[in-house]
Amino acid sequence: MVSLPATGQVLRIRPVREADPFYRSRLVDTRPDGLQIEPPLHTDGTPFAAVGPFWLEYHANDGALCMFSTQIVSVLDHPATWVVSRPKPQEIIRQQRREFVRVAADLPVRLEIGQRRQALNVRSKDISGGGIGVWIPKGTPVHPGDVLGCKFTLPKEGFPVDVECLVVRVGEPNEEGVCVCSLQFQEMREAVRQKIIQFTFWRQRYLLEMFGRDVEIP
Repeated sequence: MVSLPATGQVLRIRPVREADPFYRSRLVDTRPDGLQIEPPLHTDGTPFAAVGPFWLEYHANDGALCMFSTQIVSVLDHPATWVVSRPKPQEIIRQQRREFVRVAADLPVRLEIGQRRQALNVRSKDISGGGIGVWIPKGTPVHPGDVLGCKFTLPKEGFPVDVECLVVRVGEPNEEGVCVCSLQFQEMREAVRQKIIQFTFWRQRYLLEMFGRDVEIP
């Protein structure tokens, strides 16, 4: 069964399904009469003018994109929130492909390169349930198609991750002589992936609350 978004989860609101522009909101509470959400805002601060039904999007625990049509039931003043209609389970559309939220995250990462598993300590650029981007020095002997060992710890719970990764691409070096190396998690246990997804949701909320920063979606 497709579940509703979790309290505190970031939402995307669209006037028309899968069409831009979209507006950001967040689930405040799940009520018997509907879902209580923050009034949606565009990135430039423009409020969403709801006229009739609109589409609400969110990510399920496994990263799948879910969406449903809804409309305003009531408007509350304290706090300033909307109550929107609650969908029936069969009304929620779930895309079969996974679309993992990717968030900026500066984490210490240990890579193990080549057959001899030469260790290289680097920093991450971003992370999602599907993979991690790391900064590597120019000339590091890694190429698309290579398989590396990758170890890091999720800071919120101190959860250690030790996983094999496929090198998807290596970017051009910047002025500081480092490149972005995009890694895809391989044969990861679902329990570990869930921990990473939970971290990305927490990190997403933190960045939006503290800095108003957007997240990226691969």
